Formats: sequence, C-alpha cells, structure tokens
Amino acid sequence: MDELHRNLASKEGLRQARRSSLTLGKPQSLIRLLNTAFVAAGTIYLAIFVYSAVGASILEPYSDMIDLIDDYFRAVDMGRAVEHLLDPHNFHRIPWLRSLIAADVSLFRGTGLPLVVAAVMCLAGTALLLMIEVRRVAGGLAFPLLALAGMLVFLTANAAGVSVPANTPHVLATFFSLVALAAAASASGQSGGWRRWAAAIVCAAAASLSLATALVVWPILVLMAWHGKASWRATSFVAIAGGAFCLAYLAGQSVDASLQQGFEPEGLIKAAKYFLAYLGLPWVRGSRLLGELLGAGLLAASVFALIRFGPTEANRTQRLALGMILFSLGGAALAAVGRRDIAFEVDVPVRYAILLAPLHTGLLLLAAPAIVRAWESRPRFVAHGLIAALAIVMVQQVMVGTVVVRAAERARQTIALYHQGGRTPEMLQWIYPDLAYADNAYAEMLRRGVFLRWVGGSRGFTSPETAGNRASSSEGQIPSETIVPAVSLGRDKHIEDVP
Repeated sequence: MDELHRNLASKEGLRQARRSSLTLGKPQSLIRLLNTAFVAAGTIYLAIFVYSAVGASILEPYSDMIDLIDDYFRAVDMGRAVEHLLDPHNFHRIPWLRSLIAADVSLFRGTGLPLVVAAVMCLAGTALLLMIEVRRVAGGLAFPLLALAGMLVFLTANAAGVSVPANTPHVLATFFSLVALAAAASASGQSGGWRRWAAAIVCAAAASLSLATALVVWPILVLMAWHGKASWRATSFVAIAGGAFCLAYLAGQSVDASLQQGFEPEGLIKAAKYFLAYLGLPWVRGSRLLGELLGAGLLAASVFALIRFGPTEANRTQRLALGMILFSLGGAALAAVGRRDIAFEVDVPVRYAILLAPLHTGLLLLAAPAIVRAWESRPRFVAHGLIAALAIVMVQQVMVGTVVVRAAERARQTIALYHQGGRTPEMLQWIYPDLAYADNAYAEMLRRGVFLRWVGGSRGFTSPETAGNRASSSEGQIPSETIVPAVSLGRDKHIEDVP
C-alpha cells in the first residue's frame, strides 16, 4: 500500500514538474516572439519616420520664420544682436531659437540645418529619456514596452517637428521639460536632493525659454515637491524660483484682453472643444470627430490616473508619470485659451503632437506594473494585447505619415508658386498674412545674400519699393490691394496652422 502511495505521489510530482516547465517555457517562447515582432516592426516604424521627416521637410523661411529672420536683421542693424534674443515673439521668449537662427544666418548664410539638427538631437534625447524611465518598471517585458515608449516619440506626426525649422521650439521645450520633471521626481523623494532641485529649476527655465507653453512646468515642480514630501525649504525654494521666473518672463507683456475674452461663454466653449481636439492629435487632423473622441478618452484616463495616484503616497515613477500627464494637460489648456480667437474650423497644428508624448508615456508608466503582473499569470493574453497595440501604432504611423507628407508637399507648392510671382488666397495662410510684408522680408534676405537657395531666383518681388504692387495675372490669384495691411497684422500676428 505504501509502495502504491509512493508511485502515485511520484507520478503527481512528475505531472506538476511537467506543468511547471511548460508554464515557464511559455513566457520565454512568447517573449522571444514578441521581441522579434517588435524589432521587425520597430525597424519599419523608424524607416517610415525618416521617410516622413524627409518628405515633410520645408527648410525655406515662411510664416513665423519671416518675422524671426527680420527681427535678427533689425537687431544687427541696431547693434542689439544679443539683447534681442529675449524679445518676446507672440508672447514666447525664445532665445534658443533666435540663437540658432543667428548662427544659421551668420555662419551658414541661411540653410535651416542648425535648427533641424537641434530638433533631431532633442527628439532622440526625449525618446532615450522616456525609454530609460519605462525600463525601470518594465520587468520581463523590457523590450516590448521600451519599443512602445520610443514609438510614442517617433510618431510621423513629429516628423514635421524636426524637419521644419519653425517647429524646433516645441521639441526643445518637451526635452527640457522632461529632464526637469525627471530631476524633480528624483529630488522630491529624498531628504536633501538640492543638486537635483537646482537641475530641475535650470531645465525648467531652459524649457520656458524654448516655448511659453513650458511655463506650466513650474507649478508642477511645486506639486511634485509637495507630493514627494520634500522639506518645506525645498518646496519654498522651488515655488519662489518659479514665481520669480514667471514674473520676469511676463514682464512687459499684456494678457488681460486675452483672459477677458476667454471668460465669455462662447470663448469658453470654443476653448473646451479645442482642448479635446488638441488631446486627439494626430488623429484630429484626419477626422475631427474621431480626434475629439480620442481626446475625451485620454482626458478620462488622465483624470482617473490623477485621482488614483494623486492623493496617495507615490514612488518616483508615479510622481514622474503624474508630472508628465499634468505637463501635457497644461499645455493643451494654454493652447486652447491662447487660440480661442481663431476660427474653430482651423485645424490644431500637428507640431503640437510632440507635447503630448509625455502624457502618452506617463499613462504607459502607470500601467506598466499591472501589465507585468498580468504577464506573469496570463502571458498569452498580454502578448495578444501588445501585438494589437503594435498593429495600431503601425497603422497610425503610415496614415499620419501620409497626411504629413501630403500637407508639406502642398505647402512647398504654394511657396514655390509665390516665389514664381503667383498670388493666391491660400498664401495668406501658408506664407504670411501680409504678403506685402513678406515681399519686403524676402527682398531683404536677397539683398543680404542669405537663403539664396530659395529667394535667389524668386520672381515674386523685385525690390522692397515695388513689392506688393503687382496685380493678379491669372484666375485664382489675388490683387495686391486685397492683401491685409501690415499695420493690422504684420509682426503682431502669425499663422500657426501649417504643418
């Protein structure tokens, strides 16, 4: 009888060992398949991004770049080439962009390449930083989750951010803001951490001097200090530094009229719709309804995350993720409030998509531990989910890339027609709202011998004196007298609805 029991126990033990080996082997085989799939898809994904970046490239100066280059010319003529770096441009103080333009004009005679190189470096830095953060919580799913984090940055929607010089500030602001948030997340959980707080403050200032949208980083740093139970000295230090910086940033700029307009019911409704459309990038550029629904879903997920992890004690990764989510939500709110005077039919600029990368990755950081736990108990279910997510981002990459490249091609054709002497209503949106002013600016570039690759053979103007005095020569063109006068728009209004 004892022998029978021993045999049965031995057989049961063998069966359990066999089940255990199968259970252990299944995740290992699945992770190999997942890694292979993500490597193959990631390679194609990056190739599509590079193709889209090249296809979306518009290095010739237009829109805001006309103002910024003209600002540089005036500053040099007035002997204030350094002082003008901090001059506001449509509320933004952008010394990094102005410095890159000055270097491009003075050293390279106008190519746009220094701005592109800076944007590419910051985009790569953003991806690397986010992938490092995801690696901390990825567990056994390190490569698939790292790849997803990188894909959220190298969206084809962000191709315009690195291939159009005027879009460089958005990439710079995102990179510096993330570095500031990462430093604050590390500092807020320590009793000291003064060096990290100093680094966070320096990077927050650098981000704000890239784009005014990054001013939202300052209150977030204070919240992270409070949430991480930093000392009252550290919290006060961050709050005072942020307050002083913001006051200096806003000095000499009026925002009263803008805020008053926002309190009107119609303005508030428009701002709310724009807010959801912003969160729905890049899909909102293809379908406003789909984009708004996606924006509403992301807003709901963000609010849930803030309620779930905000009131409780959080670890470093959770504090960082919440800060990243707040950064993107704050940027969306500022854009909605600042652009409510523009017709609602105007599309949300696709270059804002990079400012949403922190929100997307923040949600991934918060979800990663649950995904890893599910992987340990139900690996096949998680594998199917990851493959589905991979398929979705691949489809998005192709569709959005197609839209971005086509939009850039249309812009290049419009700019080329302008330099050939044509004048169409579309140019008021793509090139500048005052074409007479643009004529003068391009003529000045030609006189100074910069950006000759594009303005050297232009027939769209002959001199500053004759610019803007040509009549329409073909159907669909606009006569010069219909061009908006420089006094009403000119240097005080820019177009933000280009790729």
